[in-house]
Amino acid sequence: MFFLSYSLHGIHFKSSNNKLIRSRGVSFLKNDLMKKFMNAFVGNGVHLTIRDGGARFTVHTIQIMEKADESCPVKQLQVGDRFLRLLVRDKNNGEAAILCNWSEQLLQNLLENYTNAKEAGCTEIVMLKGDSNNPDNWLLLWGHEYQEKPTPYIN
Repeated sequence: MFFLSYSLHGIHFKSSNNKLIRSRGVSFLKNDLMKKFMNAFVGNGVHLTIRDGGARFTVHTIQIMEKADESCPVKQLQVGDRFLRLLVRDKNNGEAAILCNWSEQLLQNLLENYTNAKEAGCTEIVMLKGDSNNPDNWLLLWGHEYQEKPTPYIN
């Protein structure tokens, strides 16, 4: 079994059989997924919309943030951990920021759905919140808003 451990500026990185191990509370895989998510959903033709109750928010900016101290509102993270900050706009052009500590699984799911939606020619993925106590419980919807009905063939 191959095991590698090294340190860079006091941050410890370890890899064993290509398995990624957490560093500063966030794995390399999650950091990579956050970067891919950020690059995919900003300026590439597929928009992310978050629906919560009757409200609908369209994401226009995605930032990767790091918890600098305990004043950060994302309490479940340790200082040094990273999370996403989504800047959104509602139908009245009101703006808000949503702080997200999404799991690797949810980020991977969003990226897979992004690829599928883009290949299908869809321009929007809608996230509907499931269990409010679970930050990773979302229903992802995408499809053509208006599908053309086939013209019946007449002899």
